[in-house]
Amino acid sequence: MAEQPPFGSPEWAQQLRQFQEGFERASRQLGEALGQTQRIFAAQAAMGWAYRGDIDGTRTALKRISPEQLRELSAAASMLAALADEELSSR
Repeated sequence: MAEQPPFGSPEWAQQLRQFQEGFERASRQLGEALGQTQRIFAAQAAMGWAYRGDIDGTRTALKRISPEQLRELSAAASMLAALADEELSSR
């Protein structure tokens, strides 16, 4: 195992900075991943209510979603509807 530089030395301070930068980078990545997970769950909740035919539940779920995500969700729903119709027509 490599010997650690003495406390307070320039090498020690550099290692501390590298550790802090790595920790901050990991924290940002974790935050981004959790944000993406939250957006997926919000979209799934809206889809679940819509699938059940619950208009009020669907509207409530959609109100919790950001405008940007609503645009993405709308585009995905349009694609899903078109592909489902295409599949039905081939059966």
